[in-house]
Amino acid sequence: FLYLTKKSRLFHFRTFAECYNFSLNCLGFPTIIACLIGLFGQPITTILTLQNILFVLCLLWVFFKTKFRDENQEIIMRATIKDVAKLAGVSPSTVTRVIQNSSAISQKTKDLVRKAITELNYHPNLNARSLVSSYTQVIGLILPDDSDVFYQNPFFPTVLRGISQVAADHNYAIQISTGKNEAQRLEAISQMVYGQRVDGLIFLYSKPDDPLVQLAIQHNFPFLILGKADSPFISLVDNDNIQAGFEATNYFINK
Repeated sequence: FLYLTKKSRLFHFRTFAECYNFSLNCLGFPTIIACLIGLFGQPITTILTLQNILFVLCLLWVFFKTKFRDENQEIIMRATIKDVAKLAGVSPSTVTRVIQNSSAISQKTKDLVRKAITELNYHPNLNARSLVSSYTQVIGLILPDDSDVFYQNPFFPTVLRGISQVAADHNYAIQISTGKNEAQRLEAISQMVYGQRVDGLIFLYSKPDDPLVQLAIQHNFPFLILGKADSPFISLVDNDNIQAGFEATNYFINK
């Protein structure tokens, strides 16, 4: 109770001493009423019961008046899409389209909604959105067997940084999957695929006859490989080492 009254927008209390004095007032009012009733010869049990009921009612009144706000009047309870829509003066569906950056919404409306989102510190519930749209906005990154080699190689942290930046630009999250052995990694990827926890997979390595890749192929799950692939039908990202070697050699010859 002291904490809530201290955070209240209604009373603007700055110290717990002020809150304590207010609580005494809340207690004092029921006590005065109870004493007045006692003058009419009511039993002590009736007086105490009435006093407690009045005190609880005073507490509830203060509790609902606080609005769960702090001294800066920032909402502590998590804002909802309806709160954003109400503040911006639009419908919840319009807020959703602004979040999706729909071209059907005018720039003026987008600015209003984004301002409301900032003021309310609103964050979309990705789990709820995934239930509606069937997209999780999460990308799974599959690391090789020996993760120590992965982290020691300066090439892979650079790739990981690039993937993270592009994913963030498109409001996607990254889920990294690794394991001590192939069985653990296969189990982790199975949960991603069967549970639809991610929208796609990026294998940060290439390996012939990889059972993890075969799992994705069998379930027609979106994925690509960083490196060379066994099949020309597998999406991949790779360096043209032959062309790179030619250009490097040609540079030194001409120099």
